[in-house]
Amino acid sequence: MVTSNDWHSISKYRNKETIPHEENLDKQLVNTSALQHFVKSSVAQFRLHHDGSKVPFLIFQKLKTSYNVLKQIDVEAYPASSRSYQKYVLYNHIEDGLPPFSFTLIVFAPNQKTPKHSHRVDCAPICLKGLVKETLYREADESHKGTSPKLEVIRTQIYKPYEGAYLLKCEPNIHHLENASHNSISMSLHLYLFDACCPKGKSSSILKVYR
Repeated sequence: MVTSNDWHSISKYRNKETIPHEENLDKQLVNTSALQHFVKSSVAQFRLHHDGSKVPFLIFQKLKTSYNVLKQIDVEAYPASSRSYQKYVLYNHIEDGLPPFSFTLIVFAPNQKTPKHSHRVDCAPICLKGLVKETLYREADESHKGTSPKLEVIRTQIYKPYEGAYLLKCEPNIHHLENASHNSISMSLHLYLFDACCPKGKSSSILKVYR
């Protein structure tokens, strides 16, 4: 198990604009502790009746309706940047008998969005603030190897706070997310089924990035 203090020592900030003040770091530790408590109690509950591989999905489903937990996350502790959307790792969970999983907060300033990308693991976003638009794609049948694949839109959905969707690695999961709020910040909390503590280059949730 990665502790709150250990976990924040490996959080990454993209530029000086988003390096948090000490007060924000204290708030982030509180946020991590809240998630850690929720996850540990949920794991104990679900392992009694379910195979370990199903536990992260069940945790995601429970978290979407656990407003008391989501409202404890102080989103003001995670600054946005005018240069690019920001990613802050909140919590990582490693436990025998379970797939590793982690929670990352993505902060979008107005008009920011991720590139189109696919995941090698299950992933699941939940909107925490503002509006987050997700567009889901699949590679078109006429795409050919060696060329940039054409993408077809499967669905487009706008998430309000505490809404989200679970994407399986075995199904089409090419997507991009963007701020759908007008002139304000939006935030989404992402569950990824991978060990975010692995050294850089050793592991990533991303399978492919599309132009």
